[in-house]
Amino acid sequence: MANFKVTLHGLDEFRANMRGLANDMADVLEDATTKGAVVVVKAAKENSQKGGYSYPHRITGNLMRSIGPPVTVTKTRERVEVAVGSSMEYARRLELGFIGMDSRGRYYHQGPRSFLRPALDENTDQIEAAVRARLVQIIERYAR
Repeated sequence: MANFKVTLHGLDEFRANMRGLANDMADVLEDATTKGAVVVVKAAKENSQKGGYSYPHRITGNLMRSIGPPVTVTKTRERVEVAVGSSMEYARRLELGFIGMDSRGRYYHQGPRSFLRPALDENTDQIEAAVRARLVQIIERYAR
């Protein structure tokens, strides 16, 4: 039976780097998710100006200007939620449509003219690329 010995160098440093990455993971995820959400904000602003049958009609530009930067909703070590949206009261009606009576007693049958969901659906590759690029950048910092 042959005996041999294996010696690993740098294992302690590797463990320390992995602990550092784990401790910073919430911040890393938040930053990466925010980078992806910025893509959605840009696309939603473009969609809010398109008009036509499928998108909101641009009259004043208030909807476009009201789409703010991403806001962190939930942040834990394992999960980050970032919200993108508009502060305009009619944004939800435009996004989802509205059928029924409003607070003034007027009846509506308004179909959706989504601007947020298409911004997410049509840009998943760019969003994933933005998130991936930021994660790779952070992981490479710890891998050295």
